[in-house]
Amino acid sequence: MRYFDCHLHLASPDSAGFTKLVEYLGARRDLVGANLVLNTPDEVAVVAARLGELPPHVVVVPPLPLGVDVPASLRASRWWKVHPALHEVTRERIPEVVRAFGSVGGAGVMVHHFPWGDRLEHNTGLELVIALARAFPEVPVVATHGGGYESWPLRAHTARLPNVYYDFSVTFSVFAGTDYVRPWVQYVQKRRNRILFGSDWPSAEAEPQLELAARLASEVGVGAEDLQAQLLENSRRLWPSPKTASV
Repeated sequence: MRYFDCHLHLASPDSAGFTKLVEYLGARRDLVGANLVLNTPDEVAVVAARLGELPPHVVVVPPLPLGVDVPASLRASRWWKVHPALHEVTRERIPEVVRAFGSVGGAGVMVHHFPWGDRLEHNTGLELVIALARAFPEVPVVATHGGGYESWPLRAHTARLPNVYYDFSVTFSVFAGTDYVRPWVQYVQKRRNRILFGSDWPSAEAEPQLELAARLASEVGVGAEDLQAQLLENSRRLWPSPKTASV
């Protein structure tokens, strides 16, 4: 199954981790493109130093500048990432994040939404997705990980916001076999133009997650080829490139 992986990371936030990522990309024969998502200053520094070594079909998505200096070389995609836990986004700081995105402008924004850990004050992914989607209705907002164990609240509160997209990266791995992956089936039925594939590599491998995505889609009569075509069309619309345009 050919795919665009909208959610990859460095194997580690250093030069060795960058090298492992490039090797991983080179070994994926069915991969037509990918987003390299950055969250921390260390990741920004590594990628800025070795940017020319990335394959041309890889899009760099740096962190929104919330105290992180992002060089101009990493801003070309005009996409941004917000990670509420790592960037310490409480509910009180959500208006600040919205203003920050408005000040830099952008083609789109990815919001980490996989609640984990004991810092509950930073579990603001759902509210942040809604705030950004409502403030910038023409801008795509990707709710990464499909919400994790909050997949059902995410579906309930964002399905009517037409600029919200969903990837189930790592949720397909961590929560396989649970009710938390079931919203994917409903998105396939009713919001198929807003679903994306992401792996969250190296936290999880792509292939088993693709298999689960296809198996769940088949339950509602959507075959693997149709799912592949829809996922590629959605990613091509958000992250166009010469390579993905020919797929």
